[in-house]
Amino acid sequence: AGMWWPFISFLGYQTPERYIYVLGFSFTAVGIVVSSLFADARLLSFVEPQFRRLAKTSYYAALVAAGGLVGQAVIPLQANILEVISGKAPVVTQSIVHQSSAGVLFLAGYVHCITMNILLYKSQQIPTSSTSKNLKILLTIGMFAPVWFAFVKHPTNNQQGAKSMSLDEMCWGAVGQWIAVVSLLGYFASYHLEFTHPNLRPQVAEEMTAPVEERSDGGGVGGSVSPPECDNDTQSLLPAQ
Repeated sequence: AGMWWPFISFLGYQTPERYIYVLGFSFTAVGIVVSSLFADARLLSFVEPQFRRLAKTSYYAALVAAGGLVGQAVIPLQANILEVISGKAPVVTQSIVHQSSAGVLFLAGYVHCITMNILLYKSQQIPTSSTSKNLKILLTIGMFAPVWFAFVKHPTNNQQGAKSMSLDEMCWGAVGQWIAVVSLLGYFASYHLEFTHPNLRPQVAEEMTAPVEERSDGGGVGGSVSPPECDNDTQSLLPAQ
């Protein structure tokens, strides 16, 4: 179509690249879900009572975003999307569902990022750092700033405008989409800074070693071992000292 920078969705509507597109984003969604479950069980357990509703909102928003990511991967753009760009074909339901799933990804992603940013700055208990908080703010801005421009310039969202838009305008919309997606996925990846925080690791290690410590108290590893007690009949059979 003469575009010098494609929309991300254009990389996954035809085979064989479609298989890589589906697998790549599906595995990414699984990573988001697993990270969210871990964060809910470990990281968010530090949250003060007054912030628990905010923490749950952020948690569920991440799961919804993962669902949107899978949806846009499994349901691709229509096969003749390039004809839509040139105004020779209409947008069909398949492309609308694809773009709606992408919209769910971004809207839920916004909710997650904004609520988590508020939580990290208000909570005094969550193990984090200034580096992580500042990075998350920058990634939130990077995700929010270009995405609306990217959606407006996408031919499936603005079919009438696509007829009058130049290819350069569409390509700059595609650039905006890439920046938004990379920022969102980078935000989720930045939780590595919390998951490896020194104040979080001891808690995980303590839970993993709790059975060993209990055994130590009862004479296991590192504890003293006392001889078994014998009843009177057994003692009578023992040789005299």
